[in-house]
Amino acid sequence: TTTVSNTSTSLIWNSWGIGQSVLKYKSSKSSNSYDLSNTATDLSYTFGDEWTLTLGLGIITDGKGSITSSLKEYTTSKVSGGGYFGIAGLEFGILEVLGGYRKDSIEYKEFQSDATGKTATLGSNYQISGSQWMLGLGLSF
Repeated sequence: TTTVSNTSTSLIWNSWGIGQSVLKYKSSKSSNSYDLSNTATDLSYTFGDEWTLTLGLGIITDGKGSITSSLKEYTTSKVSGGGYFGIAGLEFGILEVLGGYRKDSIEYKEFQSDATGKTATLGSNYQISGSQWMLGLGLSF
């Protein structure tokens, strides 16, 4: 079982945009459960006026993750990666209807556990790679 959510906000001024995307990922496989999240800073450029096309990149700036088995819980705050996105928009007065696509590749590293008083490091990293369709509304002023 896997659930993924991503929430993005952005402010665009004179065609340049800066924003933030928050990804939350939960999954369970065999006897392990995965609870991972991260925040990306998004930079973008928008073409057009009434019809718009926004292209951008996101870079992971923060994150955390945990892998829980029946024996231990391993956690990390070492997260890296990023993604890219494209969003098309159509203005209706001050509202803009948006639709787009985002592709991300994220790696969680150096999972550690302190369950027995000794630090144990998990021998492998965990990667998330995926894409999603986006729908949204914008305000144009």
